[in-house]
Amino acid sequence: MQIKFDSAVIVLLSDSHNPNAPLVEWLRNKKIVNEFPQNLICTPGFSTIKFDKFFVLIDTTKLEVVTQNCDDKNILRTLPSVVKCYIENQPALPYKAMGFNFLFRALYPEKNKVPNINISISTVSNLSEIFPAHRLDYGGIIHATTNSYILNLLIDVKNEPFIVFSFNYHYNLSGQSIDKVLEYLNSFEQMVVFSEEIVQKIGGNNGS
Repeated sequence: MQIKFDSAVIVLLSDSHNPNAPLVEWLRNKKIVNEFPQNLICTPGFSTIKFDKFFVLIDTTKLEVVTQNCDDKNILRTLPSVVKCYIENQPALPYKAMGFNFLFRALYPEKNKVPNINISISTVSNLSEIFPAHRLDYGGIIHATTNSYILNLLIDVKNEPFIVFSFNYHYNLSGQSIDKVLEYLNSFEQMVVFSEEIVQKIGGNNGS
């Protein structure tokens, strides 16, 4: 099994985002980026900023920072730095929630190498009897809660030689101090490592 890290996203929710906040200027002043955007669109309702390896969307309800260059560790460090810069320049905004979204695939050499996932329902002994003449593939949704976040993990199995793992870590920021928000944000890389460990354990990283 091989693990492919397809995308990483940080979403910061507030009812008072300013789509025309001078984020590029802030990032360059902090030397978080040295490049100018490849594409920049500013409207009263939203702004999009396209850099070489990541993308930023700001509208009135959210800031979203996205990358598909997840093999680049520097970019994974850049994402939370972008959000931190935004927060530090607008500390008075009432931030409501933050999400870390990660998409992984566990890749297998052949479809028959994909581990079996089964479900058990106390009222049903055999799901095949409910879906006659159907080929059944099972995935699952796992909800895991800590004092800091709620994790929603979607495990999706299709008739392909891979399993898709979609992670959403939801942090409730209502009533939280900026220091606490930044503390959560600083855990971003730790949550990437934790997520990959989950993929390894569920996907069966046995070198096959």
